[in-house]
Amino acid sequence: MLQKLGIHYLKLNTNILIFLYAVYLFFNFNYYLIFFGLIISIIPFIKLGKEVSKNHGIEIEKNSRLGGFIIIITILFAYYTTRLFDLDNLLFDNLNFFLIAMIAISLLGLVDDLFGKLGHLIRLYFNIFAIFILLYTNEIFLFETTNLNTINLILEYKLISYLITIFIIVGFINASNISDGANGILSGISTIIFLIFYFETRNLIYFALFEIILFFFLYNIIIGKVYLGDAGSYLLGFLISTNSLYLYNENILPAGLLACILCYPSIEVLMSISRRLFKMQNPLLPDNFHLHNLIHDKLKKNKLFFSYSNSITGLIILLLFSIPCFLIYFFLPKDLFYLFWILFLIQFITYIIIYRYLKT
Repeated sequence: MLQKLGIHYLKLNTNILIFLYAVYLFFNFNYYLIFFGLIISIIPFIKLGKEVSKNHGIEIEKNSRLGGFIIIITILFAYYTTRLFDLDNLLFDNLNFFLIAMIAISLLGLVDDLFGKLGHLIRLYFNIFAIFILLYTNEIFLFETTNLNTINLILEYKLISYLITIFIIVGFINASNISDGANGILSGISTIIFLIFYFETRNLIYFALFEIILFFFLYNIIIGKVYLGDAGSYLLGFLISTNSLYLYNENILPAGLLACILCYPSIEVLMSISRRLFKMQNPLLPDNFHLHNLIHDKLKKNKLFFSYSNSITGLIILLLFSIPCFLIYFFLPKDLFYLFWILFLIQFITYIIIYRYLKT
């Protein structure tokens, strides 16, 4: 009884702190976060379709999966009420098709959140088609150049460039969906990557996205009543992968830095597919053998961490993978950014060691 009262008291005070944080941002002309705070406070009490009946990754508590929906409408609110979302700063070939693809992919996830009737093949084919239309209308996202001349010769064939780019974007969208299995993993990675996007471009669009997702990250980690859902993971996976390719093609961000920050979703989807193929299983179907599942199972056995094992799992993943790279980013000279590939290799080895230890 006392434990429940303590948790309730902590969550009540956390709500007050987040509200005060939003008020502070309001006086700094970031009032769209007030809108975000109000919506995310109301949404757990709204029941739509079957979304409240679906569990979230490692969590058995049936909370709302409409976090992605909240982020989308907050972005739209900010777009129509502020000057931060000056999309003309993005040198896309056809911005309208980018927005159409983004909304279509997010709505696909939202339909699955609400009704849960979409098969994995329908989602895969839909995403491939949407990304193909995006690339056909916005060739700025095409992966066409590397530091290796041999690979560049191969990428000169448009079909190969299209196939590889579709594989990267669709693959990362699914990787984001897989990694969104514990509180704070995907939203934490997204917070870091959009902040780096802002540091390297000074584009206020990226800073606005950073603020919105940071707010969700804090709420998700501390309170955990709203999850990103498929709409959120698809949206963030799409935004991260497309903008990463865009900034890479513009020679603003190196591939090694992107690989390090985004290493956990990338490694997890690769290992998940390999694991399922090795067991002669369908690589597109979900399972509960991800690294965050194993860490969570370990924490659940400890009474000290039992109540907050979901959020602690997310923080552990961030501390092991994305945060070290983010800190190194501030101190490593740009002419040494190739060293991020070494760090990525270390991260991959770290994943293997921890996974094998927890699996035994």
